[in-house]
Amino acid sequence: MMGYGYGYGDGMGWLGGFGMVLFWGLVILGIVMLVRWFSSESGRTVPLHGGERDKALEMARERLAKGEIKPEEFESIKRSLEP
Repeated sequence: MMGYGYGYGDGMGWLGGFGMVLFWGLVILGIVMLVRWFSSESGRTVPLHGGERDKALEMARERLAKGEIKPEEFESIKRSLEP
């Protein structure tokens, strides 16, 4: 007898390794694409309504007063909250 297996032998050497790398590469690519898709779904902004907008603006004012953000950042936040 010349070895174990079901007839694949040495003929599949590098081709089998390439197939395995290709398989795992596609699996990893699929996972990365799913993560990016889910993160972009959750990252979408939802329009704020009345009280929520006022609350967000008040929080921005507090952060400005504490020095956590610069006036330019506050103005940017304010513009983004406008309807």
